[in-house]
Amino acid sequence: MNAFIEIDSKAAALVFGGKDEATAKVVEFIAECIGSIAKMIWLASRMKRMLTSPGTL
Repeated sequence: MNAFIEIDSKAAALVFGGKDEATAKVVEFIAECIGSIAKMIWLASRMKRMLTSPGTL
């Protein structure tokens, strides 16, 4: 999880290459959604590992 980064509107505008603030906000929102989904998947796999490994309970 330490490899994940946060993105703001300014960075989103640079990534998209435009100067339109509305487009930057859409890119920022999409990046946050993808990050949230990735974090949920990572947490689920971590919990699965904890529950299935011997000697954790």
